[in-house]
Amino acid sequence: MNEILARIEILPDRVGVPSSRSLDDGRAGTAYAQRLRELGLRSEISTRTSTVYKPGRLVSIYPSPGTLLTPGETVTLTVIK
Repeated sequence: MNEILARIEILPDRVGVPSSRSLDDGRAGTAYAQRLRELGLRSEISTRTSTVYKPGRLVSIYPSPGTLLTPGETVTLTVIK
């Protein structure tokens, strides 16, 4: 465990794209977009239709969670309309 912790590095000029699971309602596109704003990232929303999922559901995130970005960069969210 200490070997893993020893490799952690804080990068003050980078922000990690969060997992949608970090939210209470992790599949809600608006809640996730708000979390991105709180972290200093921008969001761009792309929509698609679905007969399976309810409107507002977040179905994809690009770049993927865990990617390190510079504050102000854009994360593209695909949300069901």
